[in-house]
Amino acid sequence: AMIIVGLLLGYRYFHKANTKVKKAITKEQGENYSSSVKFGKPFEERWKSEIKIKGPKIAYQDLKKEYKNYKSPAQHVAAHLMGELLYDALGMEAIAICDSSFQYGCYHGVFISASVDKGADIASQLNTICLSSDLWVPACQHGIGHGLVEYYGNSKTGLLKALVKCDELVGNTAIAGCADGALMEYEFPSSDDPDDIRPQIREMVSNNPHEICNIVSGDLSRRSCYFSMPQWWFLTFKDGYKHVGQICETVKSDKEKEACFIGIGGDVVLRNNFDKERAMSVCNTMPNEDSRASCLHGAYWIITSLSPKTENSSSLCNVLNDDRKTECLAI
Repeated sequence: AMIIVGLLLGYRYFHKANTKVKKAITKEQGENYSSSVKFGKPFEERWKSEIKIKGPKIAYQDLKKEYKNYKSPAQHVAAHLMGELLYDALGMEAIAICDSSFQYGCYHGVFISASVDKGADIASQLNTICLSSDLWVPACQHGIGHGLVEYYGNSKTGLLKALVKCDELVGNTAIAGCADGALMEYEFPSSDDPDDIRPQIREMVSNNPHEICNIVSGDLSRRSCYFSMPQWWFLTFKDGYKHVGQICETVKSDKEKEACFIGIGGDVVLRNNFDKERAMSVCNTMPNEDSRASCLHGAYWIITSLSPKTENSSSLCNVLNDDRKTECLAI
């Protein structure tokens, strides 16, 4: 299971991506993504000033207070961008300012900036930080993946180089980790509009929903790919999660198919502020009981790993029979 989305949604904004993309994600495409929230030069200039005047620690705390009532994708983006600004001000010392708030967005921003600044070899140093702290390791490594694609370039070649580097990281075993971050950066490149730098959606070019995963090799990378696909399919096809589940059902490998349904559950809760009822409703539309159980497991996994409020999250798994319930509750 991932992290996640969007584990997480993590994106690069102040470095331009030369990529064929569609328009920015809207509220209709992203369910609870607030289309009224824009991130551009005013955001950058305002928080650069806050960091300079108040200091990095206070500025970051103020950002968290200001965005505490926003939808989770907008919170994550804001923290991402703040992480980049903190790195501009402090370099690697910015890591000491970040915390797990807003799905580790601050760390992701710092890691991306560090990768662009210092190159791919910084990945092992960042990974040591992930492994030696109290952070949730997959979410921390997820940020490394973002940075590697930003460094190598947002292209098929850049993605594949990033995935190779991810495979080299010690302790990189979760489908929500480094590879998932790399794939997310590839699926959702930055906008070229300095006044509205929300993530873009990479355009499907072959009418084959498996086109991205078809170029990926290696067991962990392929499972990570299918874990990340539901969010891209959801926003590309705009036909809802039931349709996404039907695509997941066409995945040939059982492990990759399971990862795909886990990804649906994770994406639903990340896109809907960890709403358990919404997750239950979506998972109930999956093709069969196995896929429903995997979807519920993904939702449970992300809520217990990333949500500040985890009470009663086990209710997602309690609706399953004993064997599936045990698997669902396994983290």
